[in-house]
Amino acid sequence: MSFLTPLFWMGLAAAAVPIIVHLVRRTRAPRVEFPSLMFVRKIPQQTIRRRRLRNLLLLLLRCLAVMLLVFAFVRPFIRTSRAGMYGASGVEVILLDRSFSMRYENRFEQARTRARQLIDERSTTELALVLFDEGYEVVTPPTADRGLLKTRLAGLTPGFGASDLDQALRGAESLLRRHPTGRGTIHLLTDFQATGRRANAAPYEAAAGIKLVPYNPAYNSRVPAGGNLAPTELIGVGTIYQPKYADPLTAQITNFGPERADRVQIEFRLNDRPVEKREVAIPARESRAVEFTGFNLNEGINQGALLIAGDSFDGDNRYEFLLRRQARSKALVIGSASGGGRGENLYLRNALTAGENNPFELELRTPNRTSSAELREQRLVIIDDTSLPAGLASELIRQVEGGAGLIVALGPRTDRESFNAAFGARLGMVSGDPVVRRGDGVTLSGINGEHPVFEPFRRTGRQPTARIRAYREVAPAAGTTVLARYDDGAPAMIESTIGRGRVLLLTTTLDLTWNDLALTPFYLPVLRQMARHLLGVEPALALTVGETIAIDTTAEGELPAIDTPAGVRLPRPTTGPTGAAIVATEPGLYRLRYPDRTDLIAVNIDARESDFTVLDADQVIAAMTGRGGVTDGRQSAANTSPTSSAEDEGPEVIEDRQRLWFYLLIAALLLFITEGLLARRIRVAKLIN
Repeated sequence: MSFLTPLFWMGLAAAAVPIIVHLVRRTRAPRVEFPSLMFVRKIPQQTIRRRRLRNLLLLLLRCLAVMLLVFAFVRPFIRTSRAGMYGASGVEVILLDRSFSMRYENRFEQARTRARQLIDERSTTELALVLFDEGYEVVTPPTADRGLLKTRLAGLTPGFGASDLDQALRGAESLLRRHPTGRGTIHLLTDFQATGRRANAAPYEAAAGIKLVPYNPAYNSRVPAGGNLAPTELIGVGTIYQPKYADPLTAQITNFGPERADRVQIEFRLNDRPVEKREVAIPARESRAVEFTGFNLNEGINQGALLIAGDSFDGDNRYEFLLRRQARSKALVIGSASGGGRGENLYLRNALTAGENNPFELELRTPNRTSSAELREQRLVIIDDTSLPAGLASELIRQVEGGAGLIVALGPRTDRESFNAAFGARLGMVSGDPVVRRGDGVTLSGINGEHPVFEPFRRTGRQPTARIRAYREVAPAAGTTVLARYDDGAPAMIESTIGRGRVLLLTTTLDLTWNDLALTPFYLPVLRQMARHLLGVEPALALTVGETIAIDTTAEGELPAIDTPAGVRLPRPTTGPTGAAIVATEPGLYRLRYPDRTDLIAVNIDARESDFTVLDADQVIAAMTGRGGVTDGRQSAANTSPTSSAEDEGPEVIEDRQRLWFYLLIAALLLFITEGLLARRIRVAKLIN
């Protein structure tokens, strides 16, 4: 037996207090003088002897109670081996890393071999098997069935996701906490990849009673010869509307190794055909940009790929992406005039049609020349400072509810009553006459920089400098969002959702009537961002393993059949409040098979998993547990000893689990109660006698 606070043994001196009190306050019969003792009853010697025995018992109870109190304060505990500590009721978790980096140098197989050893050695404990990458999966809850554990372990393979070490440890600890013992050991089998600990996440700290035993198959790991190279990012326009790709397509190639990589061969392929090859030199731990442009695209979806040659680890040398060539979207501008010599709508028309990769097929109409049939053909409608007849406004609302986008710009020719009747309940009520600001007017401020419309401001870090001389004051309707305000606090841009479509309301004009926004460099990009946002998010060039793939439905609301890059047909996903979606779990091309078409989604390895830099396991575990003395996680499988003395728990943990002091306090309390009852009985007996 050991003691956590042995200095409290000095309190044993307090056991002398009952003895002193017993001697000093010994009961003495009062002396009474009588003329004659003939009437005093004699007490037999045997009775006196029995009374002395009872007094000694009372003294013994008092001393023993004080000693038990002292014994409780020294906090005793019994140090045992782990097998004896838990016995058949113990529980341990095998936490196995299945992230992409475990594919390098057969790390996963080494870790699985170590897991088999643990299953064989832990014959008296319950074991749980948990896999983790960015999330975690309980493969087998705590069980004593060794056959089941080995069967499940044999069927495991490494995945393609990134690792999140702290999140996985929290999951394993929660599994232990749900067990009746509430404590146990986590056998952490991982390569301790540096990127597995997220800088922006709260670090894991093991709770009392949780033991971490690391095993690192990457202790003797080498960096791939010449450094591990991988395409880590691709920047470009994913959807174009002309045969030639005129924008730059920029690929980032990263050297994760400690040495410079010379003459790195990079090949760009399109629809399985070579397009161009480049050769670059990349210093250690740096990236280089490689740009491609001027190539032709087929109609529909074009499958692109970047390949790196000459890298000894080829698991991350291919980057898949998609380029889509599609027809222009129809857009209709409804204004007070169709253009003419006055140049009305000139800036708006140029902003939406300028450039080679123009996404819109633009038409201009006045309200009296716009029919309901024309509205039904449009994906984007812009009301430029005019008012619509009631019937045309109702048809436009139905079109937006079906998924079309709508931009409304208020100005001097907007009729307040007709606007409020048609759109006020959904967008906001226009109040009174236009607000005119004299002098320099007002500027845009309070911009929601995270909104896609204001991407140009976020990218450049510059604020708009346009001067607004007049605007319409609008009280936003319930459920709308104010995206920008003027510097006097009035709303400048309001967003609303109507059915499946979106609406953007601008409280000033799109021409030079009330402002000079059309003369600033932000007019064209912001207007195009507004249009693109209303038409829906364009498909990304590629996604990353672990990201969510949104699944569109057919016109009848049915979901497509989904095939993974490996050709496995997935179960149809469940449709939730935000639609249907799946999580990408492997790199390559996912195929979404609709009755009339097949859509593709490109998925790649998370760039963090290409960095094989390994952390020091001792330092990581010491930081997580707040104490040293952990098993050397850098050992190889052959040298790792699962029964080393370093696996014994610390005295605080053992004492906290056993809590012997609590039972000693209970025993002392019972002795004090017994002593009190016995003392009372003795006093009563004296009074009677």
